[in-house]
Amino acid sequence: MVFILEYIPTKLLKTNFSFSTEALFIELNLRRKKWLLCCNPNKSNIGNHLSDISKNLDPYLCKYDNILLMGDYNAETTEAAMNDFLEAYSLQNLVKNPTCFKNPIKPSTIDLILTNSIEVFVTI
Repeated sequence: MVFILEYIPTKLLKTNFSFSTEALFIELNLRRKKWLLCCNPNKSNIGNHLSDISKNLDPYLCKYDNILLMGDYNAETTEAAMNDFLEAYSLQNLVKNPTCFKNPIKPSTIDLILTNSIEVFVTI
């Protein structure tokens, strides 16, 4: 489920995900820029999931300069499949602190916000 303020122009985009992939592709218009937003829930088989996301993402790359993918990926950015995905699309994770504390000794960052336009996100 995704909540977007009613005054932000949006459009739900068509996808062709496999039965096991749950995700939404949404076009957002913010400050005269079009964004491709992909939201997805937690995934346990990250390799297959990222492959399915890629197949649906590729046709939209020529239409959107700004990409934002967010969700509970159940994978850290250092895992091989995730790292390959990030490199293929020039994505960086905005989340810098751990988000999962199932193992209190070694918390992990598996809830990710990935973008190819990191310069837009400035912290003060």
